[in-house]
Amino acid sequence: MIAVVGAGPFGLSVAAHVPGSRVYGEPMRTWRTQMPADMLMRSAWQETSLSASAGGTIDDFAAATGTPRQEPLPLQVFLRYAEWFRKRYVQDEVSDDVARIEPAGDLLRVTTATGQSADASAVVIAVGVAPFAYAPPPFDAVLGDRVELATARRDAAALAGKRVAVIGGGQNALESAGIAAREGADVELLVRSQVRWFAAREPETPRGPVRRALYKLAYPALGYGPPPLNR
Repeated sequence: MIAVVGAGPFGLSVAAHVPGSRVYGEPMRTWRTQMPADMLMRSAWQETSLSASAGGTIDDFAAATGTPRQEPLPLQVFLRYAEWFRKRYVQDEVSDDVARIEPAGDLLRVTTATGQSADASAVVIAVGVAPFAYAPPPFDAVLGDRVELATARRDAAALAGKRVAVIGGGQNALESAGIAAREGADVELLVRSQVRWFAAREPETPRGPVRRALYKLAYPALGYGPPPLNR
């Protein structure tokens, strides 16, 4: 048995490629519990497929379920795709978290938080970044009361009527500020440099035939980075 610790996109993809693997963890937990429910994905449609040895792409999901292609891609569509993928490509799974991995002769003993154990010939760690959140000084000293990381809050309704400072100028900060303001908070965004908008780079921006051809030349990796560095 190959143990795959983590049931997000990477863990599910590994399991789809490795016969005899077992996935540990609640499927897509970070995406379901730490992202705004109405979030739009930053990655483009064709960049969002999970990996299987044959099939399993988001286009396969769309064709099988009658789901229209949507750009930007809503989080809820991505979650439905991941669930479709999991049911078809993951054969063995345990929803409990792994609490301990230790040698057991030539094998590795994997023990869950509920005390269940199984021996594996190899272990793949695919837990993502959520367990390793980092708050820089001086925020680390006050984290937990009225200071929190953006990923710690999925429902911004509790911020209604409050003054909220959002620190940062990236997508997470801007989206968090917008969601809090929408829920009725008085929001101030604090950034160290100019906020930069690149709406013209988005692949779904309407373009004529000539501009579409030029866009594909300038942005082979979609909207990431300026030409020609994005190559």
